[in-house]
Amino acid sequence: MINTTTPEPLTVREICTAANLTQSALAARFGIPQRTVENWCSGSRACAPYIRRMMMECLGLLER
Repeated sequence: MINTTTPEPLTVREICTAANLTQSALAARFGIPQRTVENWCSGSRACAPYIRRMMMECLGLLER
């Protein structure tokens, strides 16, 4: 679990690792195009912090 007081959410790559999901599985879980997740993980595109926090919350990676 990660403390919710953490100012910046994990990167998408870190979220995949923490949730033990592949990029493909993360994309399918949230209905996001796989290419978008690949771009976020490679750093060629940025994922908004609120989206990363939502993914972390939905995957149970945030402490309450």
